[in-house]
Amino acid sequence: MESLDSSDDPEVQAAWQAEIERRMADVDSGAVKPISLDEFQRRLKSSLGMSPRHLDIHPAAADEVEAALRWYRQRSLDAAERFILEVNEAIFKALEAPERWPAYLRGTRHVKTPSFPFLVIYHVTGARVLILAVAHGHRRPGYWKDRS
Repeated sequence: MESLDSSDDPEVQAAWQAEIERRMADVDSGAVKPISLDEFQRRLKSSLGMSPRHLDIHPAAADEVEAALRWYRQRSLDAAERFILEVNEAIFKALEAPERWPAYLRGTRHVKTPSFPFLVIYHVTGARVLILAVAHGHRRPGYWKDRS
């Protein structure tokens, strides 16, 4: 199998340069409309025969993310950016394979962020994944249990 690393072959590089320029021109001119991340993921899942999942986020969970993001941003822009990336990754993991993650309180499951003490807590009903909380793992455990 050939390597997928970038090629040092000038002809290959020139061909990719031309292709990139053509694609950018197509988008800039309006000849091609980019697809959203949601549409891209739907297409991938469809091609694998996976049923699409619907994601909902409880407003209080969104508020928790925003509050934590503000706290990290006051201390370090880099930390704030890493935090939001890790929360998004945890949400995608829950959406991608909701039954993979540990069972938690009241029929929920959770995914832990790798570098921050936060849990993305969610409930699955059919094809729906509801993010109930993005909870700090060391503060007020279970405060979110009455959310539905």
